[in-house]
Amino acid sequence: MHQEKDRWLASLPFYHIGGFQILCRSLYYGCTIVLPESLKTDDLVTAITKLNPTHISLVSAQLQKFIYLGMKASKSVRITLVGGGFVDDELMFEAEKLGWKPYRVYGSSETASMVTAISANEIISKPQSVGKPLNNVKIKISDDSEILIKSNSLFKKYLGDEKETSSKLINGFYHSGDLGFVDVDGYLFIEARRNDLIVTGGENVNPIEVEKAILHFVGIRDVCVFAKQDKTWGQIVACAIVKEDNFINEKMIKEILKQQLAGYKIPKQFFFTDILPRTSLGKLEREKIKKMF
Repeated sequence: MHQEKDRWLASLPFYHIGGFQILCRSLYYGCTIVLPESLKTDDLVTAITKLNPTHISLVSAQLQKFIYLGMKASKSVRITLVGGGFVDDELMFEAEKLGWKPYRVYGSSETASMVTAISANEIISKPQSVGKPLNNVKIKISDDSEILIKSNSLFKKYLGDEKETSSKLINGFYHSGDLGFVDVDGYLFIEARRNDLIVTGGENVNPIEVEKAILHFVGIRDVCVFAKQDKTWGQIVACAIVKEDNFINEKMIKEILKQQLAGYKIPKQFFFTDILPRTSLGKLEREKIKKMF
């Protein structure tokens, strides 16, 4: 439960649903809002160490920077929500060791931020899960594995777009576009974000799975896996890579990936570049990267 003495760090931009909800929660419960000088890592570190927030919301890239610095959470921190996309299990475990008390959360703008949550300790027995539904949230899985969400916090409509509203909000359930399943214990698992899913020769490829495999290579700093249109296969798997080691090449990567991934998941085209564009929160700008290549 929230209390008036709680202190929420404004660690996300207010135009981001996660940041906007920091404002909403603080106003509703009468909490203090802790405002850092900016959202740059150094300013967030200063705010956390000197202004003693009890609650923090982060995206994966922000937390990764803290872990890379070996930064321990201040003793005041009671909970850190981590969401906004894929959050690796190992990142959660490292954050727990450093005292961040992290919870992986899942939600969207349409659901007014998180609708599920799971602690790092729970992830030990439920790897990759995004947790159980929160109070007043109901989740169903459609016949084609789409995640459907019903909640008191659902959006009413898309402003000026009745067609999109009627296609996404059906019988009180929001059709998220994400694919997943709920296990026998009620834990939700995200298999893919439908908009990012690559369909090649009738097979579904989750780009995040391929990116994780490639990032295990020593000498690769960044990677983005995406779809390219193809007359034969419909789509093919392509990837853009930022490498630190000039000895790394396409042939080497393919050979090692053959030991880890099914053949249809291995990229057919490779692009090497100096930088991959990311948002101010550190998330890959996938659409922009597709256009680049």
